[in-house]
This record gives sequence, structure tokens and C-alpha cells, in this order.
Amino acid sequence: MSNPAFSIAPSIERLSDWLAPIQQIFVRRGYPQTYLGGSSAREILDAILFDEPLALRDIDLYLVRGGGAGDLRSLCLDIEQEGHARVGRLREKRRANPDLPGDACYQHVVGEGAHLYAKGRPILSLGVLHRRGDLALNGLFDVDTTFLCLDNHRRLADYALLAARYRDDPGGLHVAGLILDPHHGYLAWRDKAPTIVHWQEVARCPAQQAFRMVRTLAKASRHRVPPDLLLGYQRIRRASGRDDAHELDQSFLKILGDTYWTEELGMLAELDTLSSLSAPLSELMCSHPPEALRRRVPELSTVSPRRLACTRIEGLLRLLATPSARELRARLLAVVPFVFGPED
Repeated sequence: MSNPAFSIAPSIERLSDWLAPIQQIFVRRGYPQTYLGGSSAREILDAILFDEPLALRDIDLYLVRGGGAGDLRSLCLDIEQEGHARVGRLREKRRANPDLPGDACYQHVVGEGAHLYAKGRPILSLGVLHRRGDLALNGLFDVDTTFLCLDNHRRLADYALLAARYRDDPGGLHVAGLILDPHHGYLAWRDKAPTIVHWQEVARCPAQQAFRMVRTLAKASRHRVPPDLLLGYQRIRRASGRDDAHELDQSFLKILGDTYWTEELGMLAELDTLSSLSAPLSELMCSHPPEALRRRVPELSTVSPRRLACTRIEGLLRLLATPSARELRARLLAVVPFVFGPED
């Protein structure tokens, strides 16, 4: 273990200060522990263990409801009334469960979720699960299955001090109980070698999950779909009709805010997925490889992902020049606040 003399990054201190009163609400409502997951778990560990910059677009928090604990609605009401964030729509959270037979696999409800928005803060994706075991169904890749185990009686900054002891041995975090990592996902992340472990979840809504797949690959410096992943995607059972158009629009907008957005769109073209969003857009990507598209769409520098995404929307739609471009533009601009939160 490393020398415990560790200086917490200001970005983690700020995040800790914001989350602390929300954690106190969790405790009051009967939730002593939070599981922090998704890409936010990887990015926070990178900041603690490797001093990498922290710039979260969102943060995924999961609570497991036990006897007497408050429901998601009561939690959100407290958070909103105390002025910490504005609460979006509450919705069921579904995950594919391979232990269930037939179509029931794709209908498994793990709990409820909501997005919470606060100006100048990451979007807070809050989920309340019925069973702790359903944490194991989260994500697509092994790198998505890592959770930070946070004691809600202690601040995130305190957690960072504990985790920093393992700067020379990240694998020890799991042994110490500081993370849940059943597939050794964090080490796979550091090796830039993500592997899909939840193919049934891909099959539950294949187009939507393809967007998630290419974003994770790009973050791991993979700019082409690996042959085994491409073959697996082509072979999966397609659970038709379960892709949500609103979710597809949001997923596309997230890509437009990414650094390697043209490469991600190129991978979506490899997976033959863009037609689920827009047939003309799919045709555009098939005729424009990533480097050609980047040359033809004007770029801005040193601006927010929100502005980048909006600028790229306009550039892409000028290239489309079809009657459907106006309708697609309206759809995409309508979901900007849901993807990037309130404007600073």
C-alpha cells in the first residue's frame, strides 16, 4: 500500500461537498450505503489512484432498499426540497436477467430510477434497487461492473483517503471491501481491454446498447469494433421493439459531445445501428469515414461538450440536406437538457 500522505484533488473535494448532504438524506431514509457505479466509478478511481483529471458528465448512485427504507419518490422529494437538485421523471429500471426463462429475461424490473439536475454539477442518476443481487446485472462490459462501496455516514473525501492507500495495488481495493468488482473490471479498464459480460442486456435493446458499446470502446482507445464483438452483436437474439426512440436520441447526443465522436459514429455504422435513429444519417456515415466527416463538420475548441454537441448537430444536418433533417434537429435539441443538464 502507498504512503497514506495523500492530497485529495480539489475536484473530488467539490464533489464530496455536494454529495455529503445528499448522503445524509439517504441515511435518514434508511440507506446506510451507496454503490457508486458506471463510468463515474472508473473516473473517480482514476483520479484517486493515478491523479487523472476528473470531469464527470454524470454520476451513477445505487441504493438497495431494505425493510423500512424510504422509496425513491420520498428520497427525491427530500433532495429537491432541500435545494440540492431538481428531480426528473421517475421510471422503472429494467435489466436482462439470464436466470429467467424466455421473454421474462428481458422484462426483469430491478427497481426505480430518476435523474437529478443541479446547475454546474454532474447529472445525478439515482437508482433504488429491490435486491442487492441485481447490482450484478449492471452494465454491458466487465469495466461497467465496478462499484465504489460508500458508507453514507462518511464523505466521499474520506473514501478517497482510504482508497489512496492502494495506489500501488489497485487490485487490493476489492479485497479491502472498498469496491465491488466481480469481473475485475477496473483492471480491465486500466489495461484498455473491455470485454462484454452481459450479452442478454445487449439483446434487450440492441440499438440503444450499441451506442453504449461504442462510447465505452472509444474511452478505452478502441476506434474500431473488435471482430469478436462485431460477430457477437450480429449473432445475438434481437429482442425487437424494445429500443426507446427518446433514449436513442439522448445516446446519439452524448456521442456528439465526445472527443472521438466521428470514430464512435463510424463504429455504429460498422454495427449497422444508425438506421434505428435515422436512415439518412446511416447512409451519410456509410459514405463518410470518420476522418472525412471530421474535416467536413466545423469544430470548436475549448468549449463545453454541450456546445460541441449542438455545433456538430448543425454541421451534420447541413450534410444531410434531406426533408427529415429539420425533424431530426428538433428531436435532438429537445433532449439537450436531459443529456447535459441545465446551462451554466
